[in-house]
Amino acid sequence: VTRKIEDKLPSVKNISSYKSVSANSVAVITVEFKRWTNKSDAYSDLKLAIDEAKANLPEQVRNNILIKRVDFNDIPVYT
Repeated sequence: VTRKIEDKLPSVKNISSYKSVSANSVAVITVEFKRWTNKSDAYSDLKLAIDEAKANLPEQVRNNILIKRVDFNDIPVYT
């Protein structure tokens, strides 16, 4: 499952890095975009790539994919 989604990531523009962690019945893929990337465009491109990957996944998996957008600029930093 993880590999099928990772294989679609090169089609997404402005990715600076990504990493995956897989375990029994769960996979987490974290994607980081280049600094000045338009957030809405990046999210749309990523969602499209994941939707394309879903076509090759079992139905049980397709129905349980969650895309969570996190913007660290929205999180306060305390020093």
